[in-house]
Amino acid sequence: MNPGIQPFYRVDQPAKPPTWAFWTLRLMRAHFTLFGLLLLIGSAALFGNLYTLKFERLSFGAGLRVIAADDLYEQKIQLQMAAAVVLGGIALLQMRTVRLLSEYRQRSLRWSRLFSLILMSGFAISGVLWWMVSGSSDNAEDSGLVQQLMRDAAWVVRLVALLLLVQSGFALWYLIASFRRGMRLLCHVKD
Repeated sequence: MNPGIQPFYRVDQPAKPPTWAFWTLRLMRAHFTLFGLLLLIGSAALFGNLYTLKFERLSFGAGLRVIAADDLYEQKIQLQMAAAVVLGGIALLQMRTVRLLSEYRQRSLRWSRLFSLILMSGFAISGVLWWMVSGSSDNAEDSGLVQQLMRDAAWVVRLVALLLLVQSGFALWYLIASFRRGMRLLCHVKD
């Protein structure tokens, strides 16, 4: 073979994955990015809420020492802080998974399966929302403030439940696709 002529194929590349895997991977990355950003915003909102409303006497001295930190030791506030940290951690792991998916790493499929299961929790949440909207609308004297708000904004709650169902359906597809051969061919870069 002439050394100046390169072959039209490369031996080190795997077989060409199907196009469905390519578009599924792109949709997965966009969906995970959006969900990660929402989780990060939720975490920041929880921290902002804690700082502005709950830490009323909390202040920092000249040496960056916390003064009057009694609010930090309440169990309710510690649970909210833990929830904010967990949300932020999940968001950062989700962004890391998006980076691994964009690099076509094999490890990214394992992480995407985990986050697909997390996104599939929308099935249960949407079912709860549908139940809350449709439940006990006949008892007018027994309705609380939450039920009244749910009845007044029923179409918004149903729209949110429908969006949760759709995104959970996509997550189910990601989970199934991550086990298929085409997706494994696409994510071929070894770790």
